[in-house]
Amino acid sequence: SEILATETSASDLYAIANKLRAGRDGYPRDRKAAQELYLVAAEKGSADAHFELATMFTTPSSSSERDIDLADHHFQEAMRLGHPTAVLQLARLHNNNRPKSLLWLCRAEKNPATASEAKRSLRIFALIDKMQCAN
Repeated sequence: SEILATETSASDLYAIANKLRAGRDGYPRDRKAAQELYLVAAEKGSADAHFELATMFTTPSSSSERDIDLADHHFQEAMRLGHPTAVLQLARLHNNNRPKSLLWLCRAEKNPATASEAKRSLRIFALIDKMQCAN
């Protein structure tokens, strides 16, 4: 396993981790092993691996706990490395922290890949504000 990690590219590790996570193509379903391979792929610079790690930390299972700080870290790394939707996931992750969520939505609005969804979310925030002011 250690030799596999050092001699295998980030994209190949990511692909194997996906197969382990889903239990497909002859690989047993093993979320913990998938998480370990995603971590190695992330350390090798895979934006997709960072993104998957973040989603794993936002959706707990029997092999991992929900960890918002780790999810935030991995979504930010994914975003830094160019993952197209990580910024939107950061906004969703911080939905209960409006200033943080708005910060990420404003950044997402500047990205052509996420602009329309970010604008929709910002309009929803504006509607909520109007409804609160009307009460």
